[in-house]
Amino acid sequence: MMRALNIAAAALLAACVFSAPVLAGGGGGSSSSSSENTSRRRVTASEHYVDLAGLTATVTEDFRARGVLHVDAGLDIPDNALRERAEHYMPRVRASCVEALIGYSGRQYRRGDVPDAERIARLLQTAVNDALGREGARVVLTMVMVHSGR
Repeated sequence: MMRALNIAAAALLAACVFSAPVLAGGGGGSSSSSSENTSRRRVTASEHYVDLAGLTATVTEDFRARGVLHVDAGLDIPDNALRERAEHYMPRVRASCVEALIGYSGRQYRRGDVPDAERIARLLQTAVNDALGREGARVVLTMVMVHSGR
């Protein structure tokens, strides 16, 4: 019975976390760029900034989900051609970043510790460089938090 409640709670938590960007306007099907999206408050007025908000990974311990690591970040890309490439390849960039976070939350993070923002930034920087095929997009973290489960 307790296991069923834990699974139900984890499913509800995952549904809330994954639907939040869609409900906030960040996951719609429009083809407009993030700078044209007025339903989400911009972090900066810079035209070089591309938003990567809403990156999540499950925190595990003893082969069980124990929480969710939530990271909001962005890319500072002064090069116009690279910024257009980043916006075009955004699904690939986000997938690479989430994969890096899953590796961190599953192998390097210990539940109850403060997340290592510097390590997360380095992992995301490597993921972005790999996804774009070259350097030039600097990762900027805006938030790192862990929603702990029981």
